[in-house]
Amino acid sequence: MNTMSIQLETKTFAQEALIILGMSFLIALAAPISIPLAFTPVPIVLQNTLILALSVLFGAKRTVLAVIGFLLQGTLGFPVFATCVGGFSHLLGSNTGYLLGYIIAPGIVGFLSRSASKNNLFWILSIGDGIIYLFGAIWLTAFIGWTQAIILGVLPFLCGDMIKRLLALKGLHFLRK
Repeated sequence: MNTMSIQLETKTFAQEALIILGMSFLIALAAPISIPLAFTPVPIVLQNTLILALSVLFGAKRTVLAVIGFLLQGTLGFPVFATCVGGFSHLLGSNTGYLLGYIIAPGIVGFLSRSASKNNLFWILSIGDGIIYLFGAIWLTAFIGWTQAIILGVLPFLCGDMIKRLLALKGLHFLRK
């Protein structure tokens, strides 16, 4: 291996690391954009839609790594989780399932969107939201039971998340032009 190829690999690795780090910080910066609801332990957030949109723009691998970086920031105590909280204890709370969904969903959305037409992106983003809901509801079941997990952890968010998906699609179409 010559020096030129080592420098090129290093530059590429550094560029990838900066992209992933930037994505991770962008997800963290969305933490203040959350609305706690009195009737449920789950707040309305922008981070879920942002993560799914990033997976369409930057791919599965980068976005999954960015989410892991975001979770690491929160674990270290930075206020990056919804409603600007952080710390390891928040990884074991009622919202943990949604955070796990944040790791799985962008992998699937990023993979599916690679060859998708723009007409299919709404459904691909919907699958991503469904994955986040699934992991969130399963985890929430341990705290409030299955029926309440669906009533309080999924149903109140369906309409708002559909609106966020539509807005994300507009933004994705704009950025892809």
